[in-house]
Amino acid sequence: MKSILKLREYRSKKLHKVGKLLLKAHISANQLTSYSLIAGLLAAYFLFDNYWLFVLFALLHLLFDGVDGVVARISGPTKWGAYFDFCTDRIVEFLVLIKLILFLNGYYAYFVLGLFCLTTVVHLIYKTAAPLIIIRTITLILLMIFTYPALPYSLLLVNLICLTAGITYVYSLVKQGQWIIKKLKKN
Repeated sequence: MKSILKLREYRSKKLHKVGKLLLKAHISANQLTSYSLIAGLLAAYFLFDNYWLFVLFALLHLLFDGVDGVVARISGPTKWGAYFDFCTDRIVEFLVLIKLILFLNGYYAYFVLGLFCLTTVVHLIYKTAAPLIIIRTITLILLMIFTYPALPYSLLLVNLICLTAGITYVYSLVKQGQWIIKKLKKN
């Protein structure tokens, strides 16, 4: 968790000038989040159908998602903005998982989607205070690498991505369970 915060701090520092420039151009964090959602929807749509369009829109999604946080920290974050960003990221992750299910056509992929939904619901029930391990960025990056059309064994690698996502969601559920138990003991 500390490494994620350090990475976010590093990104904010490096993109601070870009964030200021965007604010000067009257582009808000919520607008960038909207662009991120549109790019993420298109990335999910093109996943497994058009490699280069998938990569283009996945990179745009990640870029807009990274910059929206920088702009939000400069202009002052809002609860609505944080919630909108969280929901946007989860929608994209959900749709990527749906595409994985359609591509892999395996029962375990449905299980992974169920785990994703469960961890997200627990996180939302506890007003985003319960821990949640988010793997959307790494999943998109791995899919960009391992779905390259000329790569041998790409089906095996996509299966491994799905399996890794499932393991991560189980771990996230365990962390959420520990957090809930600790919270209940305090009360």
